[in-house]
Amino acid sequence: ALLETWKRRRGTQMTFASYYEAGRVQEAIAKTADRIYTGLDEADKKIARNIFLRVTELGEDTQDTRRRASMEELVSGEATRTKVEFVLKILADARLIITRGDSVEVAHEAIIREWGLLRSWLEENREALRIHRHLSRTADSWEKRHRDLSELYRGSRLTQAEEWAEKHKVEMSQLEQEFLSSSQAKVAHEAWRQRIRWASLVTVLAVAFVIAVFAATGQLNRFIYRPIGL
Repeated sequence: ALLETWKRRRGTQMTFASYYEAGRVQEAIAKTADRIYTGLDEADKKIARNIFLRVTELGEDTQDTRRRASMEELVSGEATRTKVEFVLKILADARLIITRGDSVEVAHEAIIREWGLLRSWLEENREALRIHRHLSRTADSWEKRHRDLSELYRGSRLTQAEEWAEKHKVEMSQLEQEFLSSSQAKVAHEAWRQRIRWASLVTVLAVAFVIAVFAATGQLNRFIYRPIGL
């Protein structure tokens, strides 16, 4: 807000008029975010959108808050590490994003509350964002647990993730893609084993039925051809 006020200074003075013109604290943040985002090309805008969504924690009947995201989460689809770092530098220079080592977070939660464009992204389809966020957290837990098979998706959770991934694959990180593929492979393997068990059971029942038929036929023949009175 002070920076935007200074840009609108009167000579060497920063005035209240300049402060209100800048939009005060709340609107100054939104105006800066709009200006920076508008100046990006289409490819970089997609990367910026993904960054801001990744560093926002969706609230459960509460306000959305900031979250810390890893660099690996941001590298997905066409968003190579080099491109992501380029966009992050622009956002960091504008004091919208803070980078610490290999982690990224929003500079201030006021950006989440006050930036209209980000609010519209968050409200477009919160359920889809929740599915993605759960996928991201579970994939991270899976990786930390040395890819424990018990962490993988199955059932309705896997179905939801697959339906989401069909439309948002370019937004998935490498880890998320590997997690989803491993979940699908596990379910396919379990289905194959189940088919083998059923096939084995059917074979056993068929053999038992044939043996029973032969046994019954043998008993019947002995009854028919047995001499009367003997």
